[in-house]
Amino acid sequence: MSLSRCASRRLAAVVATISLSVLAGCARAKTTGTGNDTGTQSKIHIAVVTHAQAGVEFWTVVKNGVDAAARAQNVSVNYQSPSTFNMIAMSRLIDAAVATHPDGIVVSIPDPKALGPAIKRAG
Repeated sequence: MSLSRCASRRLAAVVATISLSVLAGCARAKTTGTGNDTGTQSKIHIAVVTHAQAGVEFWTVVKNGVDAAARAQNVSVNYQSPSTFNMIAMSRLIDAAVATHPDGIVVSIPDPKALGPAIKRAG
Protein backbone atom coordinates (compact mmCIF):
# COMPACT_ATOMS: atom_id res chain seq x y z
CA MET A 1 0.00 0.00 0.00
CA SER A 2 1.42 3.38 -0.95
CA LEU A 3 1.58 6.27 1.47
CA SER A 4 -1.07 8.20 -0.47
CA ARG A 5 -3.53 5.28 -0.30
CA CYS A 6 -2.87 4.92 3.42
CA ALA A 7 -3.38 8.66 3.90
CA SER A 8 -6.64 8.45 1.93
CA ARG A 9 -7.91 5.70 4.22
CA ARG A 10 -7.07 7.69 7.32
CA LEU A 11 -8.66 10.81 5.90
CA ALA A 12 -11.85 8.94 5.02
CA ALA A 13 -12.11 7.49 8.53
CA VAL A 14 -11.43 10.85 10.16
CA VAL A 15 -13.97 12.66 7.97
CA ALA A 16 -16.64 10.06 8.71
CA THR A 17 -15.96 10.21 12.44
CA ILE A 18 -15.96 13.99 12.55
CA SER A 19 -19.14 14.22 10.45
CA LEU A 20 -21.05 11.90 12.73
CA SER A 21 -19.66 13.47 15.88
CA VAL A 22 -20.72 16.93 14.75
CA LEU A 23 -24.13 15.73 13.66
CA ALA A 24 -24.66 13.78 16.86
CA GLY A 25 -23.77 16.85 18.87
CA CYS A 26 -26.01 19.16 16.85
CA ALA A 27 -28.98 16.89 16.31
CA ARG A 28 -31.94 17.40 18.56
CA ALA A 29 -32.66 14.71 21.12
CA LYS A 30 -35.96 12.96 20.57
CA THR A 31 -38.08 12.28 23.61
CA THR A 32 -41.21 10.31 24.09
CA GLY A 33 -43.68 10.51 26.91
CA THR A 34 -46.76 12.38 28.00
CA GLY A 35 -47.89 14.48 30.93
CA ASN A 36 -45.52 14.61 33.88
CA ASP A 37 -43.64 11.67 32.47
CA THR A 38 -40.00 12.64 31.86
CA GLY A 39 -39.90 10.47 28.75
CA THR A 40 -37.07 8.43 27.36
CA GLN A 41 -34.45 9.50 24.90
CA SER A 42 -34.40 7.58 21.66
CA LYS A 43 -31.37 7.11 19.47
CA ILE A 44 -30.42 9.90 17.09
CA HIS A 45 -30.85 8.81 13.47
CA ILE A 46 -28.44 9.99 10.76
CA ALA A 47 -28.88 9.25 7.04
CA VAL A 48 -25.74 9.00 4.91
CA VAL A 49 -25.97 9.00 1.11
CA THR A 50 -22.81 8.74 -0.96
CA HIS A 51 -22.09 8.24 -4.64
CA ALA A 52 -19.94 5.22 -3.82
CA GLN A 53 -20.21 1.89 -5.48
CA ALA A 54 -19.89 -1.25 -3.38
CA GLY A 55 -16.37 -2.58 -3.36
CA VAL A 56 -14.56 0.69 -4.11
CA GLU A 57 -11.77 0.69 -1.54
CA PHE A 58 -11.97 4.36 -0.51
CA TRP A 59 -15.72 4.22 0.10
CA THR A 60 -15.44 0.94 1.98
CA VAL A 61 -13.12 2.77 4.37
CA VAL A 62 -15.60 5.67 4.61
CA LYS A 63 -18.47 3.29 5.40
CA ASN A 64 -16.37 1.50 8.02
CA GLY A 65 -15.55 4.89 9.57
CA VAL A 66 -19.23 5.86 9.57
CA ASP A 67 -20.16 2.57 11.24
CA ALA A 68 -17.40 2.95 13.86
CA ALA A 69 -18.40 6.54 14.62
CA ALA A 70 -22.06 5.51 14.91
CA ARG A 71 -21.14 2.90 17.50
CA ALA A 72 -18.88 5.33 19.37
CA GLN A 73 -21.55 8.05 19.45
CA ASN A 74 -24.44 5.62 20.05
CA VAL A 75 -26.39 6.88 17.03
CA SER A 76 -28.33 5.02 14.36
CA VAL A 77 -27.01 5.40 10.82
CA ASN A 78 -28.57 4.38 7.53
CA TYR A 79 -25.83 4.38 4.86
CA GLN A 80 -27.04 4.26 1.25
CA SER A 81 -25.38 4.52 -2.15
CA PRO A 82 -26.48 3.76 -5.71
CA SER A 83 -25.27 0.50 -7.25
CA THR A 84 -23.62 2.46 -10.07
CA PHE A 85 -22.40 6.05 -10.43
CA ASN A 86 -25.82 7.51 -11.22
CA MET A 87 -26.96 10.96 -10.14
CA ILE A 88 -30.65 10.21 -10.74
CA ALA A 89 -30.44 7.17 -8.46
CA MET A 90 -28.51 9.17 -5.89
CA SER A 91 -31.09 11.96 -6.00
CA ARG A 92 -33.80 9.38 -5.32
CA LEU A 93 -31.79 7.99 -2.40
CA ILE A 94 -31.52 11.49 -0.93
CA ASP A 95 -35.28 11.98 -1.27
CA ALA A 96 -35.92 8.59 0.34
CA ALA A 97 -33.52 9.39 3.19
CA VAL A 98 -35.25 12.73 3.82
CA ALA A 99 -38.64 10.97 3.87
CA THR A 100 -37.48 8.98 6.92
CA HIS A 101 -37.15 12.29 8.85
CA PRO A 102 -33.61 11.75 10.12
CA ASP A 103 -32.08 14.04 12.72
CA GLY A 104 -29.26 14.75 10.27
CA ILE A 105 -28.14 13.84 6.79
CA VAL A 106 -24.67 13.50 5.28
CA VAL A 107 -24.38 13.60 1.49
CA SER A 108 -21.41 13.39 -0.85
CA ILE A 109 -21.84 15.82 -3.74
CA PRO A 110 -19.94 14.73 -6.87
CA ASP A 111 -22.24 16.79 -9.13
CA PRO A 112 -23.79 19.85 -7.42
CA LYS A 113 -25.89 20.75 -10.46
CA ALA A 114 -27.51 17.30 -10.67
CA LEU A 115 -28.01 16.86 -6.92
CA GLY A 116 -28.89 20.47 -6.09
CA PRO A 117 -32.68 20.03 -6.32
CA ALA A 118 -32.69 16.98 -4.02
CA ILE A 119 -30.41 18.70 -1.53
CA LYS A 120 -32.62 21.82 -1.53
CA ARG A 121 -35.67 19.63 -0.88
CA ALA A 122 -33.83 18.20 2.11
CA GLY A 123 -33.51 21.66 3.68
